[in-house]
Amino acid sequence: MTTQEHAKEAKKLLREMERDFAIGDELVASEKLWRAASHAVKAVAEEREWPCGNRKELRDAAIRLSEETGDGRYIGGFGMAEGFYHNAKLGWMEDFQLADRYLVREFVEDTVDLIAPGRERP
Repeated sequence: MTTQEHAKEAKKLLREMERDFAIGDELVASEKLWRAASHAVKAVAEEREWPCGNRKELRDAAIRLSEETGDGRYIGGFGMAEGFYHNAKLGWMEDFQLADRYLVREFVEDTVDLIAPGRERP
């Protein structure tokens, strides 16, 4: 996927995640939220030519984003997204934890906004 395709996929997954939460399918919604976060970080990491082929590299990219921007929300948002990854598999989150989806959504949107307009990397 290209940088822009990752960004589009992240946005599409956010819309699908909202629909799934609305109908009560929290496990599927959690997986989509995790995937949206992954695609957002991949888009930015690939644009910067950072490794991003696995979860550790994605986490490292989120750390680098926080360092680059001076904004800890990138590593914090990614960490919350990882919680949704585990929730998709184990279904352990309670309602008050599921509310973190709004923070992860904001993380995804803010991360996608870091992509330089029109810059394309395969």
